[in-house]
Amino acid sequence: SVRAALERVDFDALLARLTGRPPRELLASLHEDGFARTFGIDGGNNLLCLLETAVLDWLGRRLEAGGRDLLPPGPAEERAARRLPVSQVLDLSLDTEEFLATRGPFHFVKIKASYDVEHDARTVRTLRDKLGDDVPVMVDANMSWTPANAVGHARRLREAGVDYVEEPLPKGSWEALRTLRRDGGVRVMLDESVCTAQDARTAVESGACGEAGQSDRFCPRMIVATPPAVGRDTNTLRPAGGTGWGMDLAGHAERWAVRDL
Repeated sequence: SVRAALERVDFDALLARLTGRPPRELLASLHEDGFARTFGIDGGNNLLCLLETAVLDWLGRRLEAGGRDLLPPGPAEERAARRLPVSQVLDLSLDTEEFLATRGPFHFVKIKASYDVEHDARTVRTLRDKLGDDVPVMVDANMSWTPANAVGHARRLREAGVDYVEEPLPKGSWEALRTLRRDGGVRVMLDESVCTAQDARTAVESGACGEAGQSDRFCPRMIVATPPAVGRDTNTLRPAGGTGWGMDLAGHAERWAVRDL
């Protein structure tokens, strides 16, 4: 669907807007109005993210600025302190009120499921009432559901305000996961089911899950050079040096390049 949307983009118009203003002025407009308004492009988040990533890299190279310098302006100490947000996990060792009081601020909340879906639904509802609609909430069912009860459980949690369920069914339940996604009304994230690249391909081909990251594991021959420095011991990403995003198209990927600006 993203490829189809990309093929409908008027790249001549996008290029005209990109080159019709000084790069510094264009970057200021992005900070003020966002990508969609600045470039007059309608589309889903995946399409806009794809295009904005390319545009920011282009601007960074022309302004001789690195990725951090492309952020909106602010106090120097605030810019230096910026970090990628991480999730918080509510397990069975904490009650919901203590979790809310001691573990914030919240960017993404993962709930370890109990064996009582009504208890989990109440937890989701309490979090949603306190955190509002902008913080994603996920329940990790840890393979504890069955094909017979999964859709009902998912619908109950969806009513309470959940966004995702993680690994709800026994490992590798591809057909049942596809049914759950179709009928349960929630997005599915996989964990134990995806241990190899073939597992990932099978999951996607079966319609058993949404998309996820870890491209360094599943795509060892990446299309950019130097590839991102992912630290799997700390689950962190070290920013690349240089201008823009600090990466170039790898030699083996040149055949996919369409236009070099």
